[in-house]
Amino acid sequence: MASMLVSSSEQYSGKSSLCLGLGVLLKERGYKVGYMKPIGNLLIDVNGSLADEDAQGIRKLLGLQDDMSSITPILLTENLTDDALMGVEKGLDSRLKEAYEKVSKGRDVVLLEGAGGIGGGAMYNLSDPEVATKLDTKILLITRYDSAQAVDRILCDLRIIQNTEILAGIILNEVPPDKLEQVSHLVVPFLEKKGIKVFGVIPEDHMLRSVSVAEIVEDLNAEVLVGASHMEDLVEHYLVGAMEVGSAIKYFRRMPNAAVITGGDRSDIQMAAIEA
Repeated sequence: MASMLVSSSEQYSGKSSLCLGLGVLLKERGYKVGYMKPIGNLLIDVNGSLADEDAQGIRKLLGLQDDMSSITPILLTENLTDDALMGVEKGLDSRLKEAYEKVSKGRDVVLLEGAGGIGGGAMYNLSDPEVATKLDTKILLITRYDSAQAVDRILCDLRIIQNTEILAGIILNEVPPDKLEQVSHLVVPFLEKKGIKVFGVIPEDHMLRSVSVAEIVEDLNAEVLVGASHMEDLVEHYLVGAMEVGSAIKYFRRMPNAAVITGGDRSDIQMAAIEA
């Protein structure tokens, strides 16, 4: 059985999307895929029980039947944090390994998702490098490339990992179009000279961060007044309509597929947004 822990330099770098994409691709190629997020840090209520939001969504989309207690055996509650700070032994290592055995049983590949940044969970001795070492797997590091400072973050991550043999390689994610040439011709060769395998460079795509109108309505528990036939349209940008109409409409026209948030008494802003 093969396994890989997808980690990141910081939160919201694309770990969940990468795990989901790899999982779907591997399933299409005939592999039996398992998924696990050892430490749940985005807690939601599911039928009266706590669960990690990312893990819950990926479990559903990959059609997995494993119990959520196996997919996410450790939940970062306030009680767990307090116990860690007071030095209370919780048997987290054994819980982690037991869950991993269940998730990996009968599987060809298991994808593991880190919690937050690469050092998340360190107070419980469960940072991503520690989890990878305990489960005898390698790390795939994904980093959002916003500027050359991303290289600094990667090199700092290597110092956190210490044992570089567990690093399989990295993926540079969300690279802005105007930085693609710099990344391809300067950043990638620089990293590879440092012995860091670069598996891929993913260009920035606003659509990947978009959500449908229906999702916004659901999360806000909102009432739809008009336009119910457009519930599946995607929202790429958000604008707050709080300024004078003449200035606001300039922004409305620049931003495609935007949602405008404004006061119920600002009919002038509402009409300007509709006209734009």
